[in-house]
Amino acid sequence: MFNVPLDLDDHTGAAIRAARDLVALAAVQDFDGHSLAICVEVNSRPVAAGSAGRRGRQTYTVYGDAVNVAARLKRANKEAGTWVLIARATAEAAHDRPALTPVGTIAVRGRSNSVEVLTLA
Repeated sequence: MFNVPLDLDDHTGAAIRAARDLVALAAVQDFDGHSLAICVEVNSRPVAAGSAGRRGRQTYTVYGDAVNVAARLKRANKEAGTWVLIARATAEAAHDRPALTPVGTIAVRGRSNSVEVLTLA
């Protein structure tokens, strides 16, 4: 999560760069004799954020359409054979981002609008 609970300049760019760095690290890091392959999905829009749970079992989380769309991108990431998928609107909002390549437009279950997605070049 970027830009909550504190404002972060260019939070979309930071999220995209973090996705790139996480995938790169997982590709070369050994975890107690095991390798790890990860996929990362990046989407941004306004969300509701805050603590959830009861005393002693609280966690900080976000809720909203942006979170749901990011979760739906997970399946598209697997189907496209990519490691990182980024919603075009999120990529366009980033001031500083790595080079990106268009992947296409995907239908997102539960939404009438499709989402254009990109991946790392």
